[in-house]
Amino acid sequence: TAPILLEAATWLNQSPKAVVSVKVTATARTMEQAQTLCALVTRQMTPHLLGDPARILSVPEVQPDAPEGGAVRIAVGR
Repeated sequence: TAPILLEAATWLNQSPKAVVSVKVTATARTMEQAQTLCALVTRQMTPHLLGDPARILSVPEVQPDAPEGGAVRIAVGR
């Protein structure tokens, strides 16, 4: 697991909203790349987050001008 994802999970677990949903948004140049990035981040963070794994919502987004490797945003709530 990438250190930045471990840090994000730690912050999310310390939040007063630790039991609400977590939204993982991946932005990439293609839908396939965005879906792959969402799946990777979700899979790596799930074991480190408190609560039901079903609360993690993955949202792939396509933007033609996204960074070449894509970008990820992790937020509490919907």
